[in-house]
Amino acid sequence: MQAIAADRVVGRGMSPAMRSVESESLAMVGYDPKRRELHVRFRSSPPRLYIYTGVPLQVFEGLERAGSKGAFVNQVIKPHYPVR
Repeated sequence: MQAIAADRVVGRGMSPAMRSVESESLAMVGYDPKRRELHVRFRSSPPRLYIYTGVPLQVFEGLERAGSKGAFVNQVIKPHYPVR
């Protein structure tokens, strides 16, 4: 799994609009429906942005509704969608 330094992607036209989320492990999320890409910035040091591909809109909406966003990423996203 390859992580991209967040400052290399966010703000350079390669990332969808990112929004802060309430989570102990996630800092921000964004979704590109045209590319079906989920962008997740983790609260690591340094912050890392992971881009999961082939993610349906319904899965992104599930992440937004999840009580534990970190658990949702670990249980639903990571096992089923490749990261680039």
